[in-house]
Amino acid sequence: MSISCSLAVFLVVYALGCWADGTQTRDRPFMYADSVPALAPGEVRRNEAMRFPSTLETEVRQRYVLTNMQRDVYYIAHLSYLGSPSIMYNLHLTRLPRATVGELQQKNQAGPGQRHLSDVNRMYVKARKDVLLFDFLGGEGEVDNGDHDPANDDSFVPVLEVRGYRNGFPHEPEKWKDFRYNIRLDVVGRADGLTMAIMWNVVTVIVMGVFVIGFAAPWVISTAAGDTTNQRSRRDFLIFFW
Repeated sequence: MSISCSLAVFLVVYALGCWADGTQTRDRPFMYADSVPALAPGEVRRNEAMRFPSTLETEVRQRYVLTNMQRDVYYIAHLSYLGSPSIMYNLHLTRLPRATVGELQQKNQAGPGQRHLSDVNRMYVKARKDVLLFDFLGGEGEVDNGDHDPANDDSFVPVLEVRGYRNGFPHEPEKWKDFRYNIRLDVVGRADGLTMAIMWNVVTVIVMGVFVIGFAAPWVISTAAGDTTNQRSRRDFLIFFW
């Protein structure tokens, strides 16, 4: 009884903690970076700069317009950064009107740098087959397709946001306002190709199982039994001969 009560209390406290963290994230003030660069599958943007204000609570968001995206395809977004001083990132995939994106892209855009960092965050998504909407599959991030009008699907473009916020001031915070990261977008595979690969793997396992059960296992058993018989008869013969 005490174990059940303790487990119930733990679940309630954990749920309240998750709810509080989600509320804090939604209510956190934020600001967008000026530039809106493009990001295509297979492209890597290194040493991307994100400048934070002096206030700790403000979240900075950098948007990337995803180009050459295809339907019915699995994608993975990689985000790598140095984890010190304390900073957190979150990936957010959404869609914006094409006209709005065109206005944002007219501003100056800085080119990517060349620093290499190890992967930290990943987000897996799948583009739907009928329309260019996305489903979240796993990783660190979230997907928000927004309002969808099938008749005007081409008037919206996918946008990936990198949302960064600091969870603690380091020593001499005035020297730690610029943070850098790498971002990469890759194609995992097409849905039909992955389905066929899974089917072939299943067929291969079934065929191997039938072969093992129907042929290999009886042969191994009979061979082992035959070897045991021969060894016993030969041992008896040797003892008798001695």
